[in-house]
Parts: sequence; structure tokens; C-alpha cells
Amino acid sequence: MKILHINNKFDWSGGSQTYLIQLIEELEKRNVDNVVIYGESTSGVYKRIPSYFVHNINVFSFFNNRVKINELHRIISKEKPDIIYIHNIDNLAIIEFCSKILPTFVFAHDYRFICPGNGKYFIRQEKICEKNFGFQCLVYPYFKMCNNRRPDRLLKSFGRTLKAKKILENVQIIAASDYVKERFIREGFKPGRIAVVPCFAQVPQNISRNNNSKKILYLGRIAEAKGVSHLLKALALVKSDCRAIITGTGKNLNRLKNLASNLKIEKKVSFVGWVNKKQKNKLLEDCAFVVMPSLWPECFGIAGVEAMSFSKSVIAYNVGGVSDWLKNGENGFLVPHGNYREFAERIDFLLKNPDISLDLGRNGRRMFEQKFTAEKHIEKLLKIFIDSK
Repeated sequence: MKILHINNKFDWSGGSQTYLIQLIEELEKRNVDNVVIYGESTSGVYKRIPSYFVHNINVFSFFNNRVKINELHRIISKEKPDIIYIHNIDNLAIIEFCSKILPTFVFAHDYRFICPGNGKYFIRQEKICEKNFGFQCLVYPYFKMCNNRRPDRLLKSFGRTLKAKKILENVQIIAASDYVKERFIREGFKPGRIAVVPCFAQVPQNISRNNNSKKILYLGRIAEAKGVSHLLKALALVKSDCRAIITGTGKNLNRLKNLASNLKIEKKVSFVGWVNKKQKNKLLEDCAFVVMPSLWPECFGIAGVEAMSFSKSVIAYNVGGVSDWLKNGENGFLVPHGNYREFAERIDFLLKNPDISLDLGRNGRRMFEQKFTAEKHIEKLLKIFIDSK
């Protein structure tokens, strides 16, 4: 089998990109050939797999996409893939073209095909949007900050979502969680066209048992929807001695540093910036447990499963697909959305009870081995691919 992947980027810069590279690495081990088309060039492009750069192939446009489609057709004719697997792209014309010539699958890394703002989340109110797509999506951005408020960009994203249901009629949607599947069904997508395939983490080669029982780890982007401000507010309430390591970069970084200063918790917090795979694994080895204070409805929350692979317990807000892998009291704690006071209590509890944290982490490792390894993911994915041929 040969799979053509299409994504916005082909590097380690984000969750969907990391998933794509790790998936390809695992598929190659199983003698599945892969080729990638990507639309945004970066200095960190992954070089080990054949790839093609097609400028902005991922970008939705109301105008003619013929040049990009011709280039795509040329690559397909040359590479002769059996399956097309599409990741983070907005360009519906490309998806439509692919679906007419080969079995085509789209992984729902976010909610872009049912939400113009991609996130089903109101930033200003810190609330999850429970509304279905509709004309209110042209108004909400101006007082709920759920999308870009520039009229041209707002109309463009609205038009993309308006067309998506029709274009995706002949495409199989791959969802990482039951939550995502249900959200798509609520928008009118047929249940039979949506398959749930949970994300995976690679099995660590070495796991050090010399973890720091006072060290807390946050893995992710620095963005309002990721809830780092809630983590800082929670840390201000934590009475136990601890050190929180916060990874990632983003435009809100300076604001969060100022918040940490205002809360007088600078000595409790280290902002370490973007980390590569090796650095991330070292942080996971060394920490006591992982925190995930996301406020938006995470489609899955891969950082949590990565923590489980290292036998680490997790504390997270109960949002989106997080409850598919985080079972309250079994491998960590689910906290009601936005309740940073309870989040603080759970942090304090694990800091005061390191033996319980270790037990939860061991439970998480067993759950990881049962459900969230690369083998489990690829077995399900390839069966879906093969059944479509």
C-alpha cells in the first residue's frame, strides 16, 4: 500500500504535524510506503520521507484552484498512491478532487469543517460553544472572540464551513474521540462516514524511575484556549512545594509571565519555550505528573497519552475528547471545566501523596498499552483503508 498525505506543514511544529511524522515512521516499519504534499515551507521540513511543496495547497479560496489541482494531479500520476489521507488543510477544492479519483480520508484535528473559528470555543467567556454552525457564526466573533473579526477573513472561513458538508459527502472522516464524532453527527454528518481512531504515542525507549516528586509538567502551545492562565491561578493556591515546567511559545507568553509575577509565583514556574522530541522525553521522565488545563474542547489531547506512556498521572479539565483516555481516579483526575480551585486541590493532593501519583501513573501505562499504542492505531486505520478499496 502507498499513502499520499496532504498537510499544511511537514515538520515538528504542532500536534497534527507530530502525529503525521510519527504515523509515517510507524507505517514505514510495516512496509507501507508514504509520500507527503505540504503547503507551508519551513526550515524544519522532515527530510526522511519523499515530499512535495505546493505553495498554499492547504488554503481555502473562493477562486479557481486549477493551478494547484494540476500540480496535485501531476504528483498523483507520478507517485500512484492507493489512498489519500488529508490532515490540516482548508482547501475544499483539493479534498473534492481527491475524493473523485481515489479513496480519501480526512483526519479531524480540529473543528474547521463544522466551525468557522476551528475551535468551538468562546475566548472572551471561556466557554465551549454548544451551537451548531449557522448564521450566528457571522456575529459571535465580534463579542465572543471565536474567530477573526476582519470581514474578509470571517466571510472566507464562514464560506469554507458552509461548503464543507457537501464536499465531504464522499470522504471518510477519521475522528480521534467519540466527542468529535458526536459533534460532527450533530452537524448532519452521517454516522457511518465517521470512524473513531484514537491517537497514539510512541513507546519510550528508556524510562527513568528517578522522577522529581515536586516537578509538574505542562506540554503544549501557549494560547488562551490552552488554559495556561488557569494553571498559574491554580499554582497560586497550591500550598505544597512544587515547580511547574511550562513548555511552548506563543503571543501570550509575556502576558503569562506578567501574570505569574502578579500572582507572586515566579519561583514556582519555569517557562522553557519550545522543546524538541528528545527534550520533551527528558521532561516527561523527570516530572511527577502532567497537567492539561485546556479550556477548549480538545479533540483528543495527545500530551495526556504521551504522559501515560511514561507512567505519569494526569490532571486535566474535562473537555472534549479528554475523557476518552483520562478516567477520573484511575490514571489521574478530571476537573470540571474552568474550576481552577479544584485543579489546585488535585495538584496539592498528588504532591502530598506521591505514592498515589505513581499508582495512577502505572494504571495509565497499562491503559496506554491496551488502547493507545501505535500498533492499536495503525491496525484500526489500515483496516479502514483496506475496507475502502
